[in-house]
Amino acid sequence: MTPTQVHQQYDVPYISQVVRVNPSLDAIEFEWVVGPIPVGDQVGKEIITRYVTDLNSGHTFTTDANGRQMMTRVVNHRPSWKLQVHEPVSGNYYPVNSRIALKDESRGLQLTVLTDRSQGGTSLANGTLELMVHRRLLNDDYFGVSEPLNEPGTDGAGLVIRGKHLVQLSTIKDAASKHRPLGQELFLPPLLSFGQYAQEYTTKYQTTLTGLTSDLPPNVHLLTLERWTAGQLLLRLEHYYQKGEHSTLSLPVTFNLRNLFTHFEITG
Repeated sequence: MTPTQVHQQYDVPYISQVVRVNPSLDAIEFEWVVGPIPVGDQVGKEIITRYVTDLNSGHTFTTDANGRQMMTRVVNHRPSWKLQVHEPVSGNYYPVNSRIALKDESRGLQLTVLTDRSQGGTSLANGTLELMVHRRLLNDDYFGVSEPLNEPGTDGAGLVIRGKHLVQLSTIKDAASKHRPLGQELFLPPLLSFGQYAQEYTTKYQTTLTGLTSDLPPNVHLLTLERWTAGQLLLRLEHYYQKGEHSTLSLPVTFNLRNLFTHFEITG
């Protein structure tokens, strides 16, 4: 199967999207461009992307807490107090730093949407997920900022936002082993740089570097490796699977730091 992409242009000229299906990527990619949002009609607008499925998720979905723990959310409900519903839409929106998901327990399926930036998200209807990708408001909503959310940009026309969602459908038992590594790839992509190339470039400069002598365990992530003081490095490793979300990858893991790095040895 070769990679396929479809370009979508909506009735309004400031919203477009490219949908990509790549067999090498275990997800469907939605790259959207929104803006500048026109406000000549003096009406503010909030633009969302909604994914509609036949999954029976009820009124429950999950959102991440800063890319770590997946938190269970129930529409019009709070676990620690009796909620009086005055805002049926915004009262059910939650911060989505990296992913939002819903489950169909009867079919053993999970839909996960990974984001490339923080957004607001919710599931207001059975089998649906939605994320707010852009908005431009002309009046203060009286929810704390004390000003309208209206960023005109340098040209005064408004901001143009380009972003990406990766949509995964998997079994519930395999969901974490799919969305956890993909989330790391989306959050920490390679940084590309370009320069003038000459034939002797590879002889003058080192063009490859391997920092580890072997792979880390699949559930361990190298979070920080930076100079701390002279002769000292700050090394932080994290187990980035949540307790109970995978039969094996959520278990504790032990490995040896000795001879792990190619250019230095940990002495203490």
